[in-house]
Amino acid sequence: MLPAPTTNVVARQVIIVGSSPFNGVIFALPGAVFAGAITMTAPIGGPSGVPGVLLTSPSDLSVATADSQAAIGLVGESADGLTAPYDYFGAIQFGSANVRRIQAIVVGSLGFSSGGVPGGNLTPNVMNFLAPSADATGIKDNANIAGFYNLGGKNLQLLPGTWNIKNPVSLDSNQVLAGSGNQATAVNAVTGFAGPMVQLASGTVGNVTIRDLFLNGNNVTGVTHGVQLTNTSGTGPGSHRVSNVWASGMGGGTGGAGGDGIHLDTAPGSVVENCFAFLNFAGSGISVGTDQRILNNTVGQNFGHGISVGGVNNIIADNKVYESGWNGVSYAGTTKDGIYCNGQLNTITGNDCQQNAMHGIELDGTTGTGAFSCIVTGNHCDTNSIATVNVGSGIFVRTSGFNVITGNSGGNNGGIPGSQLWGIQFSGNCQHTVASPNAIYGSSGAFSGQTGYAAAGLAGGFANSGAGSGPAGFKSCGDTVRLRGQVSLTANQAAFTTIFTLPAGMRPTFNGGYVTPNTLSGFAFPANSNSIIVLPSGAVQTGAAGVIGNNVSLENIVVTLD
Repeated sequence: MLPAPTTNVVARQVIIVGSSPFNGVIFALPGAVFAGAITMTAPIGGPSGVPGVLLTSPSDLSVATADSQAAIGLVGESADGLTAPYDYFGAIQFGSANVRRIQAIVVGSLGFSSGGVPGGNLTPNVMNFLAPSADATGIKDNANIAGFYNLGGKNLQLLPGTWNIKNPVSLDSNQVLAGSGNQATAVNAVTGFAGPMVQLASGTVGNVTIRDLFLNGNNVTGVTHGVQLTNTSGTGPGSHRVSNVWASGMGGGTGGAGGDGIHLDTAPGSVVENCFAFLNFAGSGISVGTDQRILNNTVGQNFGHGISVGGVNNIIADNKVYESGWNGVSYAGTTKDGIYCNGQLNTITGNDCQQNAMHGIELDGTTGTGAFSCIVTGNHCDTNSIATVNVGSGIFVRTSGFNVITGNSGGNNGGIPGSQLWGIQFSGNCQHTVASPNAIYGSSGAFSGQTGYAAAGLAGGFANSGAGSGPAGFKSCGDTVRLRGQVSLTANQAAFTTIFTLPAGMRPTFNGGYVTPNTLSGFAFPANSNSIIVLPSGAVQTGAAGVIGNNVSLENIVVTLD
């Protein structure tokens, strides 16, 4: 039997001996412990009956000492710095005649057999701790982390400090890479790095966790992404979680290749939550694949879109997205959005999108699988179009149909960068898209078609009223057409007289009758009659007779096309 865990040791000098089929574990602590701090209530025996020893200081460790033991677990590095941090025992495993400073503490159980032959791997269900090597080349930290996972370890926590890596860290199924806090554990890419900083191992990988780290690409050209979750074989089980990770400086700076802070591809069921993706000058903050959840992240000042959604069935919720399109110097000439979606069946809800280069949120049906049947609700989109005043919109719908856009809010700050042209803007065929009600506006109004309101070509006997009222006009809003303005009768008119005609593509399938919000100058309508009639021919007609000088408002009339 192994002794019970010892608890009366100084900080960071912890021994926990768990169950092991090999019944022999020795821990080397990162410094001497005070007298009496560790008490063994029973001898530690190796699998061959040879007793083990307890080393309380790195200076006690030598090849001779280790070779005489049946079982030993070392936490440290060899003198040449090339072997993994967890050595079995003996000169072969050490790689040199002595072991240098102890690098970390392992909490858990290690099992080994005698004779230098490994008899067991790291216990997968305990957390193991590792400290940085202070090697600026990145070679040692890469080797130490890889060595842990190669021995079968599952749960690794990197202790506070600066870690340098020159190659990607690859994680297999059910493995955990954790730091000690996103401002405590910094993992830096060094010159010569190629690939993502953290990635999935080859094949089908599931249930990986990455958390509590600061991944700093240092604008090294070869760094493609901070985190890349892509199964290389099949669709994979996915279900990965990236939590409380800061990701910055990916892609080699402005003009680099790729460079997303967090990049999800073929990894269904994955979650990115409470992360901060910022200052990635060659890519997006977060790129999203299919069947993923992007929740409560902060994404700002990335050169690409803040959050780019290319797949289907995703939920993008409660994120703060700001200043997308920033190239490290300015926003000039950039056209990036806070949240860009060109995939289907996505839900974008509860996000705060402000001061992005072009639009707060864009649904684009012209690229990728095309945005289609998306839900955009409860978002706040204001002060966008920061690259160029009065160009972008709070929400922009480009040839994208069957969407629901409701409950959104926002505005602009009055003619300076961050003055979005429209609250919600439609471009192209946005059939069956519903956009109501929303409390969102731009410097030109709440809604816009491709070119804003088109002027109505008034028939004889009608003229724009003027005197503070808007001219008669119309615009497409997906599967509806909005009218605006006020007209005056310049001649007596009979009921059902055409005021103007809507163009093809903006005409209803059936006759429609609409009561205007207000009438002026005594324009009286008979009981039970409608003030405006819109026909499938596109004719917009009076619903009752009127005389010279009467006025009728077209404001807020919405014509349903189907």
